[in-house]
Amino acid sequence: MSDDLVSLRLLLVAAAPPHQDLWREGAAQASVPIDFEAHDAAAAKAALRGGGVDICVLNAELDDADKASVIKAARAKKPAPLIFVSAPRGSARPDNTDGVLPIPANAGDARKAVAGNGAKSLGEVIQLRDVEWQRLGEDLLLTARVD
Repeated sequence: MSDDLVSLRLLLVAAAPPHQDLWREGAAQASVPIDFEAHDAAAAKAALRGGGVDICVLNAELDDADKASVIKAARAKKPAPLIFVSAPRGSARPDNTDGVLPIPANAGDARKAVAGNGAKSLGEVIQLRDVEWQRLGEDLLLTARVD
């Protein structure tokens, strides 16, 4: 294991500027550094071809053809990023995506969608033992026992 800083690269596709601001602010509040980018569908496909994207969030209002072409570009890269659609709560998961994230009402909602709630105190931190790291392609796999 190295001492390199762990960060995530999030690509937001075709969101309206007010939603871009919420996602950007939410990403900035996450406990893990998140490199945030917002693009239209054409620029998103180019960014995906370049690699290094960990999470791709598509606006549900993106037309079906653009949505399909962005998903295809994301799935073509190995390792492929997680692909989510930002849609109204209760929406069905579109084919070939990993899930649906509710449209954030504020930056806190966006942070929770991207990075979860995190531990509020040391007492909430999960204790791990027998921790092992191994390479899995370009990624690292952590295995451990939970106390």
